[in-house]
Amino acid sequence: MYRIAVDIGGTFTDIVLTDSRNTFSEKVLTTTSNPEIGAINGIQRIIKENGVSIDKINTIIHGTTLAANSIIQRKGAKTAFITTSGIRDILEMQYEKRFDQYNLNIKLPTPLVPRDLRFTLKERCLASGKIILKPKIDEIKILAKKLISLNIEAVAIGFLHSYINAENELFVKKTIRKFLPTKVTLCTSNQICPEVREYERFSTTVANSFVRPLMIRYLDSLEKSLIKLGFKGKIFLISSDAGITTISQSKKFPIRLVESGPAGGVTLASYISKSLNEDKSISLDIGGTTAKICYLKNGDAIKARKFEIARSDISKKGSGLPLKIPSIDLLEIGAGGGSVAKVDNTGRIKIGPESMGANPGPSCYNLGGQNPTITDANLIIGRITEKKFSDNNLALNKTNSKKVINENIEKILNFNSTEWAAVGIIEMAEEFMANSARTHGIENGKKIQDHTLIATGGGGPLHSIGIAEKLGIKKIIIPKMAGVGSALGFLYAQANYQIAKSILTILDDLDLEKINSIIHQLTLKAQSTIISTGLKKINVKTTFSMEARYKGQGHQIRIVLSKSLKTNDHLKELKNMFIKKYKKRYGFIMPNVPVEIVSILVTCSEKKKEEVFKNTNLVSSTVYKKNVIKYNRVFDFSANGWVNYKTVDRKNLNCGFKMDGPVLIRENQTTTVIPKHWEINIHHLGHLIIKKMHKK
Repeated sequence: MYRIAVDIGGTFTDIVLTDSRNTFSEKVLTTTSNPEIGAINGIQRIIKENGVSIDKINTIIHGTTLAANSIIQRKGAKTAFITTSGIRDILEMQYEKRFDQYNLNIKLPTPLVPRDLRFTLKERCLASGKIILKPKIDEIKILAKKLISLNIEAVAIGFLHSYINAENELFVKKTIRKFLPTKVTLCTSNQICPEVREYERFSTTVANSFVRPLMIRYLDSLEKSLIKLGFKGKIFLISSDAGITTISQSKKFPIRLVESGPAGGVTLASYISKSLNEDKSISLDIGGTTAKICYLKNGDAIKARKFEIARSDISKKGSGLPLKIPSIDLLEIGAGGGSVAKVDNTGRIKIGPESMGANPGPSCYNLGGQNPTITDANLIIGRITEKKFSDNNLALNKTNSKKVINENIEKILNFNSTEWAAVGIIEMAEEFMANSARTHGIENGKKIQDHTLIATGGGGPLHSIGIAEKLGIKKIIIPKMAGVGSALGFLYAQANYQIAKSILTILDDLDLEKINSIIHQLTLKAQSTIISTGLKKINVKTTFSMEARYKGQGHQIRIVLSKSLKTNDHLKELKNMFIKKYKKRYGFIMPNVPVEIVSILVTCSEKKKEEVFKNTNLVSSTVYKKNVIKYNRVFDFSANGWVNYKTVDRKNLNCGFKMDGPVLIRENQTTTVIPKHWEINIHHLGHLIIKKMHKK
């Protein structure tokens, strides 16, 4: 039986088909208005080309940026927010601080729900969980009528302290459901994010409501299209923390899918890092719309429980909308193949964040694009060719690229030639990506030059060495099938689900019976969710952790529990673990301040499984035909002009193949650019290993 992975990006939709012996791939343009159409077309094409019938497919794993794009572009459902009287404007007030203290023109993130669609009810729950005021049914009825008159499509409900007691939220949800049309989506904050900090909890709940109608329609349409095609297997989606989840779970909590697509590239980089014993690596996935950067240690990506989306300033934390969801800690920037290059008001070339996407796409696609992009620049200087691009499904037009770069960059900045203008675009794009990787690394305390760069996506191999040079990195890995790296990564993903609940209790005052009851309830919910993917309970690994802090602090430390909390001695051990970890991180402790438990976390994950498909070793050989090597002219910035690059087709390369740059490694879905002073050799698993040569 076969498995299929589908990654729908802003420009291309990547398809990977595999069984226990062979792996095939396909890259098609994304159908932006109806993404499922492009996915279905790609699936039909790949199974037809490889003689596989649809009834031989038992699993489809899917990742998409649809939820993220919906939030970034503000193209979700018309959403209303119902909250406690007196805090209507919390989505506007946010953290009550500026993310850029000295910027007089600061632009704060715009809430997904405008003020006129935010409503309040008289209700009150104390921080202890005691209800002192219940919402009145008459007020809920009046509000329901108003929501109907406004044609509201989704409703988010978030009350003060509902993470500790959701009674009022659930009462309002149950009551208002009776008066609203069934098509209206209802989400409560206790259901989506039962944790402290109202702004983050409400922001996450509103975002889930905002994207849910769109995602339900999309997933329903995809499911129906696949069934119509004859598919009878199971459909899974990739969540933001790179775990596999079910389609029904995705419809309930679509906000967990915001980093669905980018998680695949990191999963592949993680697998390769472990396979090749790379203890420090960076995942760089450059697609048609964005570039994604993630740091890995011993093959494991840094994971976070808070994510920021739709930043108004890509380089500033706090400039986006916070989402309290489990996610891979990656940085996504608007610098992909289709990112627009323009001259800003200071006379510099600026890259993105606007992208030409799949329609009309870069000017060279000949589909009506009128703006210069990174892809146009790569075509002009000879890195990519008009003949071999995107599985040969797209013929590029170099004349169009010359025209838009000449008019929008060359003439304005008085470059000597279109080629130098194109080099300017590429240099600024690579500097933007390198600087983003540098900043992200510094924020995480990384010594960047000690890392190996693992580049995937259609643009990763094109720009990997340029970025590595700027970061001082001396080793690069271009995985086999790098051009569809995210989709390939989906096939290595495992089922995973994390759930959290805030309790805000002093550690010394913990009620062991109560705390174990909460852990038990969370465990049942997490296990039920992961078992719904088809796993047996025996194959599920469950871990418990707590987030703790000194009382009054605004940051907490996660402590993994090695055993259940059954006695007071276990609580003492937990306290000692916190103190030890706190001192290691901050260099001091506060013995007179009580330790407070903020949240309990339960994570269920799939136990390590065998390979989902084999990565066939390449046959070792030292015999290479001379006619394999051709030559192409590339305009090389370091050489100050045109240079003859050796050009080889990747499919003809065997294990042990070695060559010094300058060389181009062509394949259907990408091109690896290796300039002078770099050398390449082929790993037995088919990966390209590129290293900086020592100067003699």
